[in-house]
Amino acid sequence: MTESMTEHRTPVLEVDIEEAGYEPGRPRIRDIRFQVGKGELLGLIGPNGAGKSTTIKTVLGLLKDAKAKVNMAGDPLGMLTCRSSLFFMRI
Repeated sequence: MTESMTEHRTPVLEVDIEEAGYEPGRPRIRDIRFQVGKGELLGLIGPNGAGKSTTIKTVLGLLKDAKAKVNMAGDPLGMLTCRSSLFFMRI
């Protein structure tokens, strides 16, 4: 396998949300896992109340009541000191 093939298959975003919500002990979403590879686009669709905004807020680290692991380019997002860094990372 060539280096470019390996690079293409390595996810640039990995999300594993065990549960997340807005209040302690009251999760709104559970068991959400996905990966996004280089060059892929991801869309979240669903009816009102399905958890789209909660999922995005969890990925961005905006919810304190979340049990989740989010990696970008193989690094935990918790290692970033500024949330705006997410939007300027070149992957």
